[in-house]
Amino acid sequence: MEIFYTAMENTLARMILFLNTKQKMDVSIRWACPDCIQSSLWMDEDLLVLENFMIFTASPAYSLASGRHPDCDGMISCDAYIYHILKEENGVNTCGLKITRMDVGFENRGGKAVIQSIHWYTVQDMEPWIYACDPGFSGMEMDVPFETISEPVPSEIFCAVKKQINRIWDRLEINSDEKIKNIFQVAGNRIGAAGDTPWAAGGSELSLAGPAIGLTASPAVWMTGEEQAQAWYPAELFCLAGAPEGHQVVCRCFYYVYCTFVRDRGGWRRTTQWATLFLRLPDTPYHRGKHYDKISADMLPWTLENESMPENYPEDSYAIENIINGWVYGCRRGRLCEFYETYMKNCGFTPEMWIKSQGEKTPKLGGEKEILHKLSEMDANYHPGMYTFHTAATPLIEISADGQSATGTWFDHSATNLSGGDSGAERIPYMVFVARYRHHFQKIDGTWYLTDFFWEPLISLDDWIFDRKHSAGQAVRENAGLYPEAFSLDIYSCK
Repeated sequence: MEIFYTAMENTLARMILFLNTKQKMDVSIRWACPDCIQSSLWMDEDLLVLENFMIFTASPAYSLASGRHPDCDGMISCDAYIYHILKEENGVNTCGLKITRMDVGFENRGGKAVIQSIHWYTVQDMEPWIYACDPGFSGMEMDVPFETISEPVPSEIFCAVKKQINRIWDRLEINSDEKIKNIFQVAGNRIGAAGDTPWAAGGSELSLAGPAIGLTASPAVWMTGEEQAQAWYPAELFCLAGAPEGHQVVCRCFYYVYCTFVRDRGGWRRTTQWATLFLRLPDTPYHRGKHYDKISADMLPWTLENESMPENYPEDSYAIENIINGWVYGCRRGRLCEFYETYMKNCGFTPEMWIKSQGEKTPKLGGEKEILHKLSEMDANYHPGMYTFHTAATPLIEISADGQSATGTWFDHSATNLSGGDSGAERIPYMVFVARYRHHFQKIDGTWYLTDFFWEPLISLDDWIFDRKHSAGQAVRENAGLYPEAFSLDIYSCK
């Protein structure tokens, strides 16, 4: 069954790939937004001047036409983290981070999603990190078929390719995993000389040294024949470097990964996969055991632990993605109790929740009373304009053969505001780590519910700093208020 969600996701992924490869923050480019009304393409001015950047999207929420946005056939509302290199007056290179929000409207033209409107604005800036050496921004030069006018990628094929891509990243990888190593150990991989990157083994090969976590965003997929497809997708890698008993750092790099697929015995098989380094971020100190760090104590791989389901239920998969994205947006608005009422409350089951912020000694919650007490405490920590950012990346959703139950995992690149509500503070620390979600779902009377919620931090990074005095964006505006609702058309009054 064809659904418009896949067409929208693919079009947005192609646009992000186009902007990253062309290094032009201009959504009015005809390919990126064909036949758009220029007045409907709106970006914050601070985004238009960016150079040497990498855009990484996460936490997409999907919606079809409704009374809230009748002029579009569908919309995507998502986070877009933009990492960009800055050269200071003293010659020191730094890397800034803009946390931005993007709302994109689409028109359905015979199953093809055409971008109709874009509102893209800065939420806040994080204080830049200093490079210890020349970052050597790579960018990417690849033969991407942007000008090719192709038919929409069938929903079944897009979802199968997306699942194949994310399956190898759905665990905490270790250096013995050949699936990961083989992606990067290819001739012609542009990683520079030995020592220039955290996993450089010399020449043009990489050697993953130690645990690595990879986060992915939506793939851009093209059909190259009735039985062949190709895709480009971004991957953000986190890897520990240095001796365990000495000074260690977390190395962070962005890659674009290219892969090809062929139809094989009713399914889709990956035939080629290789990676190109796009941007290396400054290394960040690794403090063993800081902020719920787990990787130092438990480096075992993890996975869904259930059999791969060959059946595809695309519409159900997007409904489940919307549930987890409802959680991450609820964290920003202080409305997690409302999330419970919408997505977890049903007399057909007793919900469970395990937020393992304190490891194994964290109690597992069961039933409405215990869960609402926890969520009420979390909601109480919200203060207008003091946003906490949880993000959902690398979705892998397995739905049972009968379509009535599901298991899903995501990675969460989290940044928790530690201001304590001090609205007068100018430099606000953020607790940063990569975590994982693993949830169970049931479909009851045609509606999906989250029955078992699991969240666990994996690796802690050094704190980020939100410098209110030097930040652009919504968070420093007088009417910051609650974090905007997804798909709300009146949120742009703050620009």
